[in-house]
Amino acid sequence: MRIQESRRLAPLAIAAMLALPLIGTHSAAALDLPEAKKWECRDFVGNDGRVLITLWHPVAIQPEGSGYIRLEDVGASFPTAFRLDGLSLRWNWDLGEDGAWEHSFVIEPDGIGKTYDFSGAEVGEKVSAKDVYRCKQVKQVSRKSALETAMLEAALNGSWAGVKLALEAGADVNAKRASSGWTALISAAFGGHVEIAKLLLDADADVNAKDKYGRTALMLAVKYEKADMVRLLKEAGAKE
Repeated sequence: MRIQESRRLAPLAIAAMLALPLIGTHSAAALDLPEAKKWECRDFVGNDGRVLITLWHPVAIQPEGSGYIRLEDVGASFPTAFRLDGLSLRWNWDLGEDGAWEHSFVIEPDGIGKTYDFSGAEVGEKVSAKDVYRCKQVKQVSRKSALETAMLEAALNGSWAGVKLALEAGADVNAKRASSGWTALISAAFGGHVEIAKLLLDADADVNAKDKYGRTALMLAVKYEKADMVRLLKEAGAKE
């Protein structure tokens, strides 16, 4: 079992890919993936069963490709480079000024996952694993599901470009989050992202769609005092 990893330079093609616009859990280039495999990682010693890190990689593994990682505890998502490293799976993200990776996550053949923080290390310098997890592949994710996840994340995070890319790639504008029933429009209303709401309405988003608790985009816009959003939704036919 490896306990140390060295800071590595990023291939130029992958560095260019990660410079593309971010759209929540995805990059623009990642929208070309037909389907992906999903992994969930839990605390190695804890017993509460919570998923702490979720990762995706393409079903057809290339020498150098793209993937995604989501840090569930802090709600942060990053597009990554992804590769098969011997028998291990490796996700790299955050490029330093020297063109080397700042962070890596490695899943070994026995399902042990490890995070590495290379910030401050020299290229080639070895560092020890920061955290250790138990990881398990849970399912294969369709392209449709990946696009809808990207759109919903982008709408919530205020990425107009991300929403546009997902829609153009075929995402269902009225797709809902499984956990809350929020559509992209409801997410945009919650955050007060007016330009994103306009984009979604132009794509025929259901202005009166309800979440699992019966709340609409207008209800959330009113509750959180998003005056410009309230005006836009009413003009689009939202019901009181």
